[in-house]
Amino acid sequence: MLSGYWLPNPFSPGEESCLIVSSSSAGRLLEINPTSAMGNFDKAVRDICDWLSERLRA
Repeated sequence: MLSGYWLPNPFSPGEESCLIVSSSSAGRLLEINPTSAMGNFDKAVRDICDWLSERLRA
């Protein structure tokens, strides 16, 4: 399970993301820096793709 969040985000706080990833032994929590939105969005998408690729190989 993978969960990403921005700080501060009242609609999806980090605590909820922690609960989501704790439901899986291979869970990953991804904090996304709120500055430079497009650069961070691109990095987040790349991190997600890398994580998915690793899980699909297993």
